[in-house]
Amino acid sequence: MRIRRKSEVEQKQRFSPLLWGAGLCAAAILALGVNGTLSQFVASITNTNNNVQTGGPGSFGFSESLVIGGTPETPACAQAGASQSLNCTTINKYGTDGAAAAPIAPGQSRTTTVQLTNTATGTGALAGTLALTVAPCTQNVPVGTTNPATGAAAGDLCGAVQVMISCSSTPAFSVGPVTLAALATGSPYAIMTAIPPGDSVDCTFTTTLPATQSAANLQALLTSQPMTWTWTQS
Repeated sequence: MRIRRKSEVEQKQRFSPLLWGAGLCAAAILALGVNGTLSQFVASITNTNNNVQTGGPGSFGFSESLVIGGTPETPACAQAGASQSLNCTTINKYGTDGAAAAPIAPGQSRTTTVQLTNTATGTGALAGTLALTVAPCTQNVPVGTTNPATGAAAGDLCGAVQVMISCSSTPAFSVGPVTLAALATGSPYAIMTAIPPGDSVDCTFTTTLPATQSAANLQALLTSQPMTWTWTQS
């Protein structure tokens, strides 16, 4: 029987771990190759045409025009597009046909009609809802203070003058007659929903100073009451 020398045993013990490790590495590389994780089988598809588009500047907006004899005046008093807040300074809704304020006597009335039009055009034109917000009424001489024109305590013109609003909406809208003060208290008013592009609504304002106010010391007073039309996408 052959007796191994100590040196031979030591050499085998020394090389066995190295061979074992090399074998494991080879097996791992082979497994990666079979499973495709070394990227030799990779495919991709990229979508390059994913877009979102909004309508142009003409796709949303409305205008307000004074109506005389059933015909809207051109150009419009104001035409507002998306995010715009404009002023219409030439139409007095408490005057006659939008005219500036003139002395009104007890028992008299004034009438003004305006037309609100959906001006949206083109592809993607949008419908909108129309609402009216009325600010509080003020007068140039505070109630109860001495009116320089008469030397007596001023009356309450905001609480005396009455207004009625009628709109050709669907369904028809109307409010009043109510005082200018009460008109503000009840606002905002929803006039119409879903007005299509190109369609319009006429609103008539009838303002009256009742004859019963003849002794209320309302001489030489002037009221102010801003109104705001709001157009919202529906």
